[in-house]
Amino acid sequence: MTIAKDFAGGVAVVTGGGAGLGEAMAIAFAGAGMRVVVVDIAQDRAESLGEKLRSKGLEAMGLQCDVSSRESVNELARRVHETWGGVKLLCNNAGIGGGRTGTFLEMATSDEWEKVIDVNLWGVVHCLQSFLPLMVASGERAHIVNTASMAAFLPSPRSGPYTTSKFAVVGLSEALAEELPPHVGISILCPGPFATGIWGGETKGSGGFKLSDPATIGPIVLAGIEANAPYIFTHPAFADVVEQRYQRILDQLRNSSSH
Repeated sequence: MTIAKDFAGGVAVVTGGGAGLGEAMAIAFAGAGMRVVVVDIAQDRAESLGEKLRSKGLEAMGLQCDVSSRESVNELARRVHETWGGVKLLCNNAGIGGGRTGTFLEMATSDEWEKVIDVNLWGVVHCLQSFLPLMVASGERAHIVNTASMAAFLPSPRSGPYTTSKFAVVGLSEALAEELPPHVGISILCPGPFATGIWGGETKGSGGFKLSDPATIGPIVLAGIEANAPYIFTHPAFADVVEQRYQRILDQLRNSSSH
C-alpha cells in the first residue's frame, strides 16, 4: 500500500484507533510511511497498538482521549503538536453504537441519546476544532476522514441515536467541504457491515449476512485519500438500495405542489 508523497512521513491521527476499523486504518497508514497517533478512550488499547507498530519498525504512539470531552481533545492536540508537529491526516473515527435496545418511544430517558451524540457527532466537532486550524494554516496538503456509516443513507429501526449521529456527520462534512481551502481535502467514510464490536461483538448483521473483516478497510481508505474522494464506500452492493431511496425522494420532490 502506498500513499501520496505529500503524506509520506506526515502525522496521521486516528481516533477510535485501538480496535476495529480504526486499528485497521492505523496499521495501513503506518505501513504506508506515516507517523501514526493511535487514539482511543482505552489507554491500554492505544498503547498496545502503538507498541505493536513500533516493534515492526514503524513510527507510532498511543494516546488516551475521550473525544466527547473538549478538554480531553485539546490536551490530545497539544501533545501531538509538541511531539511531532503538524498533522497531515485527521481520521475522526471514534464511535459507539447504542439504540438497538429499543425504539424511540421505548427509550424512556435521554441518557443514551446524549452519550451517542456526544461521541459520534461532538467527538468529530471537537477534533476538527482542535486540529483543523493548523492544518489550514500550514498551507500544505492535508486530509480529513470523517467516519459516518451506510446508516446515514439507509436508516434501520431501533438505531435512532446512531443513525441520527451519522446523518449529522455527513451533513457536517459536506458543509465543511464547501468551506475548506483547496489544499485540505475531506472524505466521508461510509462503511457497511464490519465486525467492529460497535454493536457488542455481533458476528452477523440483521439480515443474517457475515460481517466483513476490518482489515480490508485500510487499502480502501488509502485509495480514497489518494483520489481525494468526497465519499469512501466499502460495500457497493448497497448501491441499488441507495438509488431506490433517492429516486423516491426525487419523485416526491418533482411531484410536490408549488407554493
